[in-house]
Amino acid sequence: MMRRPWIGRLLLVLASLLLWLSIAEVWLRRTVGACGLTPFRNATIAGIPHELVPGRVTTYRGVEVRINRLGFRGGEVEPKPEGAQRIALVGDSFTFGNGCSESQTLAACLERELARRGRPAQVVNCGVPAYNADDVLALTTGRVLALEPDRVVYVMVANDVDESQQVAVIPPDATIDECADFPLHSAALQWLGIKGSALLRATGLRGGGYVDKILNRWKGEGGERLERAFSGLAAACRERGAALTVAIYPFMVRRDVNPFAPIEEDAARRCQRLGIACVPLVDAFGRDEDLSKYWIGPLDTHPDARANEKAAAFLAERLAK
Repeated sequence: MMRRPWIGRLLLVLASLLLWLSIAEVWLRRTVGACGLTPFRNATIAGIPHELVPGRVTTYRGVEVRINRLGFRGGEVEPKPEGAQRIALVGDSFTFGNGCSESQTLAACLERELARRGRPAQVVNCGVPAYNADDVLALTTGRVLALEPDRVVYVMVANDVDESQQVAVIPPDATIDECADFPLHSAALQWLGIKGSALLRATGLRGGGYVDKILNRWKGEGGERLERAFSGLAAACRERGAALTVAIYPFMVRRDVNPFAPIEEDAARRCQRLGIACVPLVDAFGRDEDLSKYWIGPLDTHPDARANEKAAAFLAERLAK
């Protein structure tokens, strides 16, 4: 008989937790960017897992995405304006601009910033989500350099050391389930996982997971994969008369807790050794600044428009030197 009050209290606590979890689930799901018809198709270039569908307009990660007839995000690539250089930005979802409208992408921000500085340029967004360093090299040599850019900027992020995705058949009418990768399709559980993993990493208690997977890939063949891509890009750009810059976009957290800092620093060292101009975009932000405030949303660690504006201003300054 004495245990019944405790059982009642326990049930009340559990009911309260379930209520708050349900409220969090509803709110967090509203922050997840909706997806429509897939912007991807099977690649027509050897060596890459997928490419963007030319001419498609769809919803991806909560924003409208238009793809021009050349297969790049944005409007059609017009003839280069008189007195302006053409800059091609290559990379993955950070370059593509997951969750950002077209005007908020790094490419658009850089074009505006260069114009403001009196150095007009046509900046083409050649980023494709889920690409790694090998994929960037293959796309650049297979399609991007045909644009005859004056400069190629590889916007590198730490997970570019990972292996390419396996090629899979992509139906032309496929749609994307934006919650497919969440535990039990739950936005609340995904948020708890993100926060819990960050806390455990900070205390040194967590092993395994995505972060350790990328670090292990880097320690394996990932570093060589980066160097091979850097060398290949440098040679291809040199042959076509284009300058090459590697801009390293940081993982969007504070510097002192960035688990991918060793990869970013290693990439910069490899660029220096190869004689490639390198711009660490982490220096666009405050040394003690928490970059998680620039996330697209609580469940999406991609940089938002404010981050891209800061990165573009810093990059434009370095390109002007």
